[in-house]
Amino acid sequence: MYQLDCLNGEIVEYKEQPQYQYLTVAPSGDFIVADYYGIELIKTTIKDMKLLDSPLKMDMIKFYKWIDNKLLIVCEEFLNWSNSVELELD
Repeated sequence: MYQLDCLNGEIVEYKEQPQYQYLTVAPSGDFIVADYYGIELIKTTIKDMKLLDSPLKMDMIKFYKWIDNKLLIVCEEFLNWSNSVELELD
């Protein structure tokens, strides 16, 4: 994953071999990324990414769609794959 300077296009930061499956931009302008097991928030740089808390351990995370200012997320409960769950990120 590369973070570029929006004025000159130069690489500011990079993260080697990330496993992210989804990327979206929140209405606030923050970036949100997800791999299969966790969701992270990028406010200013990819060096300072914040892992978001979840009410359960997640697996097979998918960003579904934005509804107003909430991101609808679909996932399976980790080690209980028959439990499909919908979550909202506000």
